[in-house]
Amino acid sequence: MADATPETVDYRRLEPDDLLSDERLLREAFGLLVLAHYRTEPADLARLLDAPNLEARALVHDGHVVSVALLAREGNLSPETRSMMYEGGRVRGNMLPDVLTSQLRDEAAAEPAGLRVVRIATHHAARSRGLGSRLLERIHEEFEPSVDWLGTGFGATPGLLSFWRENGYRAVHISTTRNDASGEYSALMLAPTSDAGRTLHDRHADWFVRRFAALCSDALDDLEPDVARAVLRSVADGAGPPLALTDHEWRVVAGAAYGPGLFDVDPGPFRQLVRYFADDPDAVDLSDRKERLFVLRVLQSRDWEAVADRLGYHSTGQCMRALGDPSVRWSIGTGPRPHSRCAIGSASHAPIMWELLS
Repeated sequence: MADATPETVDYRRLEPDDLLSDERLLREAFGLLVLAHYRTEPADLARLLDAPNLEARALVHDGHVVSVALLAREGNLSPETRSMMYEGGRVRGNMLPDVLTSQLRDEAAAEPAGLRVVRIATHHAARSRGLGSRLLERIHEEFEPSVDWLGTGFGATPGLLSFWRENGYRAVHISTTRNDASGEYSALMLAPTSDAGRTLHDRHADWFVRRFAALCSDALDDLEPDVARAVLRSVADGAGPPLALTDHEWRVVAGAAYGPGLFDVDPGPFRQLVRYFADDPDAVDLSDRKERLFVLRVLQSRDWEAVADRLGYHSTGQCMRALGDPSVRWSIGTGPRPHSRCAIGSASHAPIMWELLS
């Protein structure tokens, strides 16, 4: 185990008959899932051995399982079944299409065929060596010709969101209630493998960006800002509607960034700037602190005093100036953007709105 690397392992299909006939293989594979996932229980073993839509794949080193994944075939449902699901009916073994269909009102979501990674685990002695990513890579290679998408759902943390994004998965949804066991909000992510899968992914990524700001001021008003940042970073680049502020809304936003305007007068237009997270990450580079300020105040509408205290600002006024400094005046003609950044000195001290609009 200790010397296992992506180059020294073999990819293996774990058939039910193989698991039943090899107690050590069964113990190693299922044991990894039990140790790594709080939700894995004995009933999962029975489903793995009997359910027609479940499969397992593993990486093996010197005859021992070092990484294992439990997979579920989902989607590819008939029009009648999709209609029933759309009206609230449940179809066992179709978690991801069920959410996209019933909750997000997309009756066509269960038409493409998919493969969901239900669990993935790597032996503790072989972690942080890219074995999990190698297993996902091999799974992708094997199933790409036969499915339209690969997907997953899990309790959202910055680390997990980063792992799945690095492996080609992109966020399309986050639950509005916390999981009873993990205490986390659940994220759903897709990696399309066909035109049908890309169409499914693209429309849900677009819808997700459109609704995220409203969710943050309602059901997700207690979402940790670092989770919100990681979720938005995990959305496909360019997802969501283009920035479409009216002339008046531009003046409101620009007034807070460059002149005497105030964010508190009309917060609505500022929330469209959530596009910053979904656009080219190299276009603007806010500090971690400023991104947290954007989430806490602009998206979640938290009280200025609470935000200032949470982020370590010396005063509420300093926190407000970090978002948009009404004391700074600009000579910018009639447009909402300054001609250069030189007037403010170091960009590290620039208000958030000034950086986003420059």
